[in-house]
Amino acid sequence: MPFGKATEMIFIVCDGQIVYMNDTGLKLLGASYAAELIGKPIMAFIHPDSRDLIRKRIPQVLEERKRTALIEQKYLKLDGDILEVEAMGLPVLYRNLPAAQVYARDVTKRKEMEEALFRSQEQLRQAQKMEAVGRLAGGVAHDFNNFLTAINGYAELLMARVQDGDPVPREIAEIRRVGERAAALTRQLLAFSRKQVLMPKVFELNGAVTGVSEMLRGFLGANIEFRTSFGENLWPVRADPGQIEQVIMNLAINARDAMAEGGVLSIETQNVVVSEPIPVGTGQVPPGSYVVLTIADTGCGMDQATMSHLFEPFFTTKEKGKGTGLGLATVYGIVKQSGGFLLVESEKGKGTTFRIYLYRTDAEVTEEAPAKGRETLSRGKGIVMVVEDQEEIRNLIVEVLAMQGYTVLGAANGDEALRLSGAAKKNIQLLLTDLVMPCPDMSREMRPRIPS
Repeated sequence: MPFGKATEMIFIVCDGQIVYMNDTGLKLLGASYAAELIGKPIMAFIHPDSRDLIRKRIPQVLEERKRTALIEQKYLKLDGDILEVEAMGLPVLYRNLPAAQVYARDVTKRKEMEEALFRSQEQLRQAQKMEAVGRLAGGVAHDFNNFLTAINGYAELLMARVQDGDPVPREIAEIRRVGERAAALTRQLLAFSRKQVLMPKVFELNGAVTGVSEMLRGFLGANIEFRTSFGENLWPVRADPGQIEQVIMNLAINARDAMAEGGVLSIETQNVVVSEPIPVGTGQVPPGSYVVLTIADTGCGMDQATMSHLFEPFFTTKEKGKGTGLGLATVYGIVKQSGGFLLVESEKGKGTTFRIYLYRTDAEVTEEAPAKGRETLSRGKGIVMVVEDQEEIRNLIVEVLAMQGYTVLGAANGDEALRLSGAAKKNIQLLLTDLVMPCPDMSREMRPRIPS
């Protein structure tokens, strides 16, 4: 047979048995010599998933003497591994008997590339969805936060008017309590959308873990073992310590809920030098020096379907009323806004591990300033202009400043501010304005005209 050096698998089947196999076929099926295959039933090398298909195609070749179409099939190698091929058959005679000559080409690598491309596209779609959801959540949270600022601010003003020793009216206290809870949820949404105002400083992660460890031991329960492992000579990082503590708390709470029957929660810190990029989502952890915070549990773990939605806001696997679905979304936002990377490994029934990579910094650790007692606001005098387009916020600021003795001019936009400043009989000592505000008719050249 002239097929010995063909790059495709070529074999002949007669009376249900293999009667010829070329060198490529021997190699693909894992045979060292032809005798391992010749004379063996062809069905012994067909995967169960493809046997019905082959049984339907055999009469087309042997009886109807037709060429079959090229189609994907699964073969079995001698060691039992699967070989994915595209194959076609055509009628031939072998020693004057009807036979089928089969051409097959290995598509395993192509299938792997297609699957890798599909996974990459899915990851890209997921990243784009997360970005879109983040923008939506951030926009809603920003506007809602303005309303909450006014609600909570007026609640504080009402409480400030209660005489010392008098009970705070229940209605006012309830407004304040609910307002604070709503503000906490809003902060979580802002964290997810990476629009939260952070207060970064240089610190060591070991201190952050130590700071929350006692609190963690208190709520984990007696059936969960808590372990810590601190890296020696840990490099400092630059982030918001309070937000990193929130990350630890949120991940620990999730770990506790995943270990209803008990288990182990471990937190580890270590210095890591990444020499080769580490894949994460649609991106990667680039080479560099990092401090890695690892939080692992031995809980129920997650399947791939759950992990694909893991950081979406309001997604939760907990029972109704047991969670807001914002814990992991908050973690995701804080890590991203801190310039870090978040890796997750999990398997159903085998626990979950979160690894947070934060860049090493060469700056010195920021020393804590001594805490000051609460200071009483001093009364002032003079004219203050407040420029804020959000009416509720503007009115609250104007009232608070007026209570402290200032003369306050409130403007909704730049044009109104210019008009009020021009009409003012005395100089304005202070301008208090929003950083970003729609001013369609106010150019940069006009802004300095507001007296300072």
